[in-house]
Amino acid sequence: MTAFYHMRFVVPDLDRAMQDFQRAAGVEWSDPVSDRLGEWDYRIVFTTGGPPFIELVEGPSGSP
Repeated sequence: MTAFYHMRFVVPDLDRAMQDFQRAAGVEWSDPVSDRLGEWDYRIVFTTGGPPFIELVEGPSGSP
């Protein structure tokens, strides 16, 4: 089995989750990006550096 390359977490508060991960794991973040998927607005951010990458996604309740 090989190490994982990418992991995604869906979070209710992107800024808070970024702070928590940075404090707990020492990761650094790219700038968050806002976009829209259908009728849902969302924000997304990725760690910088190298694998494993962590992705955080914040969207409204009921969104994909």
